[in-house]
Amino acid sequence: MFEKILICTDFADGLHRLAHFIDSLAAGGIQQIVFLHVVPLSEGGIIPREDSDRMEKAHIRLTKAVGEPAAEIEVKIEVRSGKAVDAILNTARNYQSELIMLGSQAQSLLTEKLVGSVMADLSRRTTIPLLVVRPQLIAAFTAEELDLRCQHLLHYLLVPYDGTEVSKFLVKQIKQLVTNQSSRFIECCNLCWITDELPTQPEREALSEVKTELEA
Repeated sequence: MFEKILICTDFADGLHRLAHFIDSLAAGGIQQIVFLHVVPLSEGGIIPREDSDRMEKAHIRLTKAVGEPAAEIEVKIEVRSGKAVDAILNTARNYQSELIMLGSQAQSLLTEKLVGSVMADLSRRTTIPLLVVRPQLIAAFTAEELDLRCQHLLHYLLVPYDGTEVSKFLVKQIKQLVTNQSSRFIECCNLCWITDELPTQPEREALSEVKTELEA
């Protein structure tokens, strides 16, 4: 479904572990992976500047983890300095990424109000889908479990639908992505309509129509 993904990691979120499972991600249909690590500007002096030492260490760490991937998948490593959101958007634009993967942030409400949330800011500034992963989930997986997850990363989708224009647009985007992919990797879409009362017959019929659309 998504063949070009951008994986953003600060190393605390655990997403850098995916660098050890490039072949597994390729088996799931991924053709291009870009790993991005953003280093904040150093404010030790009067003028903020790039922290070249931390950038070099991050690049070496990711390069070692990636190793020599299979020839059928393209892997790039980007280490940038500055604001995380700007770096993510610029990198995604340069590589024409179809999906941005990042870890959820453990911020307090006060911290989010003061410095903002990278995820919230990204959602306002890009139309590229975001796949947000909890760091606790990645940390809990063994290597064998993570290997299997990478192979089936986007094979099963839960699709919320309520008959609104937004949900119709979502279904349209899924159909377009599936049609354009080089091979069939999605195994199942689970359509879900949540209502305050018992589902009506028109709602059931609408879901049935969407089901038929996606099956085609």
